[in-house]
Amino acid sequence: MNANVKEILLSQIMQIATMSDMPNVVPVGLKTVTDDGKIIIGNVMMVKTVENVKANGMVAISCGDYATNTIYEIKGSAVYEEDGDNLAIINKVAEDKGMPFRAKGAIVVTPCCITSIAPGPDNNKEVDWR
Repeated sequence: MNANVKEILLSQIMQIATMSDMPNVVPVGLKTVTDDGKIIIGNVMMVKTVENVKANGMVAISCGDYATNTIYEIKGSAVYEEDGDNLAIINKVAEDKGMPFRAKGAIVVTPCCITSIAPGPDNNKEVDWR
């Protein structure tokens, strides 16, 4: 993944949006990016988000550094995992950050496109992120 996008994802709170009969969006602090560009999100308290991922596997993520006007929208497919390597990875992130909780599952997002959504001339332009 593009180093700038990865840095924003790792350093800022992001929002993940899912959809069923109603839109759903939640902030996310427990996340990481794998070497192959997948985003692993820890499920600590998400209910509707997990239901929606299991139902249709579609997500959108918004993340940005508003001080530098660097804002991205990431669209992709997602799966929910209740055990395995990705859950271990995200719980190691929580441990390393001194978080007092652990994830009970992991949402694993495979991006299909990343777009700049910051105001200005690059608004709505796809980012070369691979």
